[in-house]
Amino acid sequence: ITDIIVRLTHTSPCSLHSGRELKFAEGLYITKDRRILVCGFGTDNVQLLNSSGQRIAEVLTRSNDIMGPQDVALNPEETKMVVTFDPSSGKSDIVHVYSVNI
Repeated sequence: ITDIIVRLTHTSPCSLHSGRELKFAEGLYITKDRRILVCGFGTDNVQLLNSSGQRIAEVLTRSNDIMGPQDVALNPEETKMVVTFDPSSGKSDIVHVYSVNI
C-alpha cells in the first residue's frame, strides 16, 4: 500500500496515516520534536504529521509550484526545508530550498 505511513517500534506498526491528502508517500524527515515531514509524490505536497502519524498541516502544495516531491530535509535550525523532485517534474536537477516555520 503506497498511501500509508507506518511508524515502527521494533517490528510492529504503532501508528498509521492514510488519507486523500497523501498519496504515494516518498522521503521522510523526523524533526527535533519528533514530528514527521513526508513527501506526497502522488498529491504534489509535503505534509507535517505528529509523532503518532496524525496530519498537522500541509507545508508545501501545488500552489508553491510543488510537483512530484521525492525527498525532504531541514537544516539544523529547522528554518529551511530542502526538497528534491522526481525527474518527470522537470525540476530534478535543482535542490529547492524553502524558508519554513514549522
